[in-house]
Amino acid sequence: MVDDIEDTRDTLRVLLQRLGAKVAVAGSGREGLDMIRDAEPDLVLCDLGMPRMDGFEFVRELHRATSPMRLHVPVLAVTALVSDADHQRTREAGFEGHINKPFDEAAIVAAVDAALHPHPQVDRAMAKPGAEKRSA
Repeated sequence: MVDDIEDTRDTLRVLLQRLGAKVAVAGSGREGLDMIRDAEPDLVLCDLGMPRMDGFEFVRELHRATSPMRLHVPVLAVTALVSDADHQRTREAGFEGHINKPFDEAAIVAAVDAALHPHPQVDRAMAKPGAEKRSA
């Protein structure tokens, strides 16, 4: 988890640990990138409004620095920027989800579950009436 506000880091850390997660925290984007380089997290939660390196720059650097041999690490934006345009902007920037501040446990659980277990879209051809799968 990457957030410059200690209270937010502590709140999220406690909540995620209660849910059974192992949590590492970073107080800045640079610290978060260094931490991720040394570990292989399943997921990153990142604040957007941090000084020096905001969440958008963090996710760009993370995607740029990630080796093609290494699996993609999903990143969730955690932010008080909550408009539809803000949600669209985070998706376009490469975030897999958006958690609004103030957050509650249900929102965290839903966002983490969606990021870790993406639901594949239904194949449009298979969804058309009369398009049945035939065995050979």
